[in-house]
Amino acid sequence: MAGPHHLVRNPVFDASQQVAAYELRGRPHASSEAEAGALLQAVQSPGLIHLVGGHDLLLPLPGAFLFQEFDNLLPSKQIILLVPAPESGQEGLEEAIACRRKEGFRIGFEVADVERADRDVLRHADFLRFDLQDFGDLSALTTAAAHLRAMEAPWVVQGLNSRDEVQQCQALGFSLFQGLFFTEPAVFSTDPVQPRQAALLEIFRKLGEGAEFDEIERTFKAYPDLCLQLLDLLNSAAFRRNEPIYSIRQALVLLGMSSLRKWVALLLFADNDPQSNNPLFDEAVLRGRILEGAAARIQNSDSFTGGAFLVGIFSVISALLMRPLDQLIRELNLDRPVASALRHRQGALGELLSTLEQMRENQPLPATVRIGEVTFQDQDWLDLEEQAVAEVHGQLLPSDS
Repeated sequence: MAGPHHLVRNPVFDASQQVAAYELRGRPHASSEAEAGALLQAVQSPGLIHLVGGHDLLLPLPGAFLFQEFDNLLPSKQIILLVPAPESGQEGLEEAIACRRKEGFRIGFEVADVERADRDVLRHADFLRFDLQDFGDLSALTTAAAHLRAMEAPWVVQGLNSRDEVQQCQALGFSLFQGLFFTEPAVFSTDPVQPRQAALLEIFRKLGEGAEFDEIERTFKAYPDLCLQLLDLLNSAAFRRNEPIYSIRQALVLLGMSSLRKWVALLLFADNDPQSNNPLFDEAVLRGRILEGAAARIQNSDSFTGGAFLVGIFSVISALLMRPLDQLIRELNLDRPVASALRHRQGALGELLSTLEQMRENQPLPATVRIGEVTFQDQDWLDLEEQAVAEVHGQLLPSDS
């Protein structure tokens, strides 16, 4: 399937930081009919619909696409057509909006200049989106928002990088938010971690030091809730084991050291529920899966792909545990390649992480990215994300086989 330049999925959060919708866009921004047409073609892929599940999908398009009939080619109930806010005097626009609504679509407008936008048309919007970069700072956005107080449509703001910005925008009347604010810790704490997290940190550290199963088993037995989750995992459809599990040691052996290390790392993000709706957990798992898949194309060894998985999930661990990255690297006793990638973006793992971060931040990438002896094309990153989402939706953790 041909796709636009680096097609990616970006989450939209509500005030409680739960995922409310996703935006699907290409990189660079879909600014031409050709690129937008490729984006629409990509949305028809069943694989891409899995990227958003049952959530709404914001689809950024040029304004001309409001005048186009889609002939039931798109899942209209999920899609919000997001176009630039029109200026006054554009003929036939209200009629075109009415036609798209009859097809089942909702309409969103991207407001970059409040003074020039046709406010009569904006009243027909289902969503109004503002990009903080278009206004420069929150003060200018505040002034702009004051002109649109009468609009009933939900306000979306993108480009937020801190929780403080989210709180200020919420006070202005915004109810939906986009940006990497949820990956940044609000504060750092040096207080002791909770007992459960301390146990997970200890287990992860021991695994990295090559501890034997006996030692790992003793630590597990001190935490019945971890034992229960371990047994639940081994009895899940992901492993398809026929033999009964009769001991914690047997469960550890069946899981294997490599998968056990991944699973323990994931539990650090999942609180008491490994299928948590925490968007940070979703982001961490996706990053881990994407980097693991990319690493397998470079060097398909357990140590390298396993290290890539850890780099992906630990790239946002400070935001979860509210602790400095260097402190966590020491506590976790991470391998040198993993630590170097996280601290300095060094080595092949560091290059993979840098590329992934550019993708997640919707920054332009070159048409090809060469890491080691492997060249990654535009479509490779979309394929890796589709595969990652399919795996995450299907199971928490694949076996090592």
